[in-house]
Amino acid sequence: MPEWKRKEGESERGHVDRVFDMKMMADVMRRDRMKPEDPDFKEKLSQYMAGEIDPSVARHIEFDIPESAALNLYGQYNHLDKDINRGSGKLSFTLAPDKVAAIHTRNTPSTWSHEFRHRNFPNLSENNNRIMDKFAAQTDYDLDEALRLQSSENNYLRRKRNQKTLPPSAEIAGLRRLRRASNFNPQVRNALAAFGTTDKEAYESSKAKELYDDAVALDKWNAGLAERNEKRKKGEPDTWADALREAYEKIGVM
Repeated sequence: MPEWKRKEGESERGHVDRVFDMKMMADVMRRDRMKPEDPDFKEKLSQYMAGEIDPSVARHIEFDIPESAALNLYGQYNHLDKDINRGSGKLSFTLAPDKVAAIHTRNTPSTWSHEFRHRNFPNLSENNNRIMDKFAAQTDYDLDEALRLQSSENNYLRRKRNQKTLPPSAEIAGLRRLRRASNFNPQVRNALAAFGTTDKEAYESSKAKELYDDAVALDKWNAGLAERNEKRKKGEPDTWADALREAYEKIGVM
């Protein structure tokens, strides 16, 4: 029996919890996890437009809890001149001034780079840092994580306005704003300029553009799918290539 199906004698709540843990562990297994002491820590993060990477100020904070535990906090940068305390009980930690932290299993390149960006670009707001996350994403997981975080933030605002929440896939439409340079304030432009690029250049070479282009192509494909299915049922050619192939077959060319 597939592991995700409810087992004999298993309560509904127990089944939901077990499947959730399985999904969380599958996500954890996808993550490229890094620690500050890793020899390639600085080199790997340099690809993420995060600025100066100083491993000596990085802290990986682990908790004595299962890896499948879902924590809301991914990382933290302490910009104050005193220690900060976060969390409570066994999920609490203290972070010294000017230190960058990644929490538990969220010690991924995207989390580290996001927090180092806060350190190196103090005028960059949280929202604009998330825009930078999309520009800087190096892998599909990086981009997926950036979109899910944006979705979580937007759904939080929707709930406050008593609006319907939307799935993370709705954020794909938001990638269009990465194409409109006029929407970016100086915070984003200045951060991109520090890496010798512009918003247009950064977008053209980004994973975000790849995903957006794929989404647009899929929408175009789906738009005519019903009509094409009807043609298939009637034995009509689906595309011009199908029509040519059919014609060639009739005259014996193929």
